[in-house]
Amino acid sequence: MAEETGQIIPLGGRILEEALRQTRAWRDEGLDLKIAINLSAKELSNPRILERIDRILKTYGIAAEALELELTESTLFRYDSQETARFVEGAKSRNFTLTIDDFGTGFSAFSYLHYLPISKIKLDRSFIAAIGDADHEALVGGLVDLGHRLGCRVTGEGVETVEQLRFLTRVGAV
Repeated sequence: MAEETGQIIPLGGRILEEALRQTRAWRDEGLDLKIAINLSAKELSNPRILERIDRILKTYGIAAEALELELTESTLFRYDSQETARFVEGAKSRNFTLTIDDFGTGFSAFSYLHYLPISKIKLDRSFIAAIGDADHEALVGGLVDLGHRLGCRVTGEGVETVEQLRFLTRVGAV
């Protein structure tokens, strides 16, 4: 609903502010954590989003390298390539880690993976849940290999069993 009404812009700003405020508190307690924030399609298209993130990072004295921005596959590929490229290049020039979240659930445009400076791919939980089935394991293994060959870290979302963890560890997903 927030996305549809445009309220995601102020709501997302408050969430980002609170997440970075908490990160500052944890760091002050000696925990050196990296924080991951999901951005919605509307936030991605906001021309001021990167400046907003810069301002909040500065407010809390947190380095850009400590921030991971997660964008769903459908969000990345929904907008025209110039808008996406502007955001992605701006984020990368600031040293933010860019992650494709829920990878494999949309209409993957693998050629984009080569051109976008993505650091990490998060495989959707539906792939992880199917581990144990040989065909699905072959698919997950292939996606992990593809990600690695493109220079990305690959992780699985929603790991719930030791079998899933062992499989992902064996194929190099972290």
